[in-house]
Amino acid sequence: MPSLDMCRKISNANTIGEIHKRNSDLVMESTWNTDIASRIGYLYDQEHDDEFDVEFDLNPQKSKTKIPVEIKFFEMEYNSLAKDEVSQHIMFKPSYKPNVPYYEKKFAKPLGAEFPIGLFCDIADSRGIYQRWMIVGQYREHSNQFPSYLVLPTNHKLRWVNHEKKYESWVVLRSQNS
Repeated sequence: MPSLDMCRKISNANTIGEIHKRNSDLVMESTWNTDIASRIGYLYDQEHDDEFDVEFDLNPQKSKTKIPVEIKFFEMEYNSLAKDEVSQHIMFKPSYKPNVPYYEKKFAKPLGAEFPIGLFCDIADSRGIYQRWMIVGQYREHSNQFPSYLVLPTNHKLRWVNHEKKYESWVVLRSQNS
């Protein structure tokens, strides 16, 4: 059995926990593409949505403004935001480095948001049909080394007038029965 000093030299880590974390990251990376939940998602904000008028069956592969990213898309049946519906989550590959150039200026600094909360993500269903989802929060119940983010499908285009100027945005309408 290797000693802690030997493991530190090999993995360039200071603690056994860091060594286990790196090993877990390596396993996650190596099995990522064989997982049925893995797919390509496309991140963007409202201003970079070049399919704003399309509700379903989006074509983000043809977009010049949406940013492709490897994600896992999965359902969780507990701690649902709407209480009556199953909550869906996305997770980024451990090696993913945020590459949305406008996020810091538009979301983090003025709103105090943490990446990627507030962005839209086009995600394909099991038939390969893309739908627009909004990333609304980080799932923190079991804060582990592979954070996941709660996503909700956009299902309504909200329109309003403010100071005689028209606005519209894709939003998430939710209802509770309980």
